[in-house]
Amino acid sequence: MCTIVPKISIKDTIKSPSIKNKTKDNIYKILSEQELLDGYKAAVSTCDISSFVGFSHYKEVYKNIVNELFGIETKDGIITKKSPHFIDRIIGQIAHDSPNVKGMRKGEKIEDVEHTLKNPSRIKKIKVDGEYRSKYSGDKCFATIDTDRGRLIQTNPFKGDKK
Repeated sequence: MCTIVPKISIKDTIKSPSIKNKTKDNIYKILSEQELLDGYKAAVSTCDISSFVGFSHYKEVYKNIVNELFGIETKDGIITKKSPHFIDRIIGQIAHDSPNVKGMRKGEKIEDVEHTLKNPSRIKKIKVDGEYRSKYSGDKCFATIDTDRGRLIQTNPFKGDKK
């Protein structure tokens, strides 16, 4: 374990940021406050994000993912949910605009992921653990989706000079 997980509970949290109407036909998977808190604790305990990233920022990033990425129609279908890991990849271990630090993963800008999903330069079909996925390549990042469920799995910035 790389850091101490803050001791917070659902009663310590503030009201979730507002999410645009994404409940049409109940196709979008919107997380509860408790599910977000559990995801935050897991991300901090596995060092996917720093404990300095507060829970309120984590919720704000989630809100932005829902508002900006859910409903995007890709070549493989509509984005309706995200993996627990996806928020961690957007936040990163260091900010997307920070200088490179060996062994630390940069976060990714939501607008870069959105651009990649809407305007991929390449789509690579892969199968992982029986799941069909598509890895979208864009100008600044990669984004991987579960094509069967419309689920965002992860995003990665390009390494080196490509970013």
